[in-house]
Amino acid sequence: MNLQSLVAFLGELEANNNKPWFEANNTRYKTLRSSFTDLVQDVINGLGAVDERVQGVRAEKTIFRIHRDIRFARDKSPYKTAFSMALSPDGKQVTAPLYYLQIDHRGMWMYAAGLYMPELAQATRIRTSIAAHSARVDRLLATPALMSAFPAGLQAESYKRPPKGFDEATPLIELVKLKSFALSNEQPVTPNGTGEELADVAVRAFAAAYPWVQFLREALRTA
Repeated sequence: MNLQSLVAFLGELEANNNKPWFEANNTRYKTLRSSFTDLVQDVINGLGAVDERVQGVRAEKTIFRIHRDIRFARDKSPYKTAFSMALSPDGKQVTAPLYYLQIDHRGMWMYAAGLYMPELAQATRIRTSIAAHSARVDRLLATPALMSAFPAGLQAESYKRPPKGFDEATPLIELVKLKSFALSNEQPVTPNGTGEELADVAVRAFAAAYPWVQFLREALRTA
């Protein structure tokens, strides 16, 4: 896949976010989406060797629509200016720990793994498990492979005070205070970068994050 062709399309879409332009460029869109689907399938196939729960998931089930839901949005632009996917054992189940990949109109691509803004019951289970298994969490978040793939570590918006049921003496209280439990990294698409190269990087990053994803699954009793 030619990543610069995708970035160019998304950049033009950002400047012409309307139905007439999109329909006039629909053939380009379909070609690029097909290539992106192949890229995602390569990622799934590669990651399946590490995380057997995603084996056999079809890429089509993980890719988000380019059409925006504008029913309650102030921004009425009809199209997203990014190609993205979310991978969980059941496909695109965003309420479960998952792997996420996105390429946007700025020429940036981002990969993430974990759970973003879980509901209260889920967050409480995760926080309880972090506190109860603090040594394990410290070890898995400090592995060289994970730290290389996600240099910023586990960072997200957090509460100023400990959530209900926890206090400042709770082990790993700064992690417990977090509102999201996802690792992420963003970098520019290289000028001559290919889909195959991006897929290889994503597979390595997701494989490094797999122990964290599995920890979250266990915390939510979905393993």
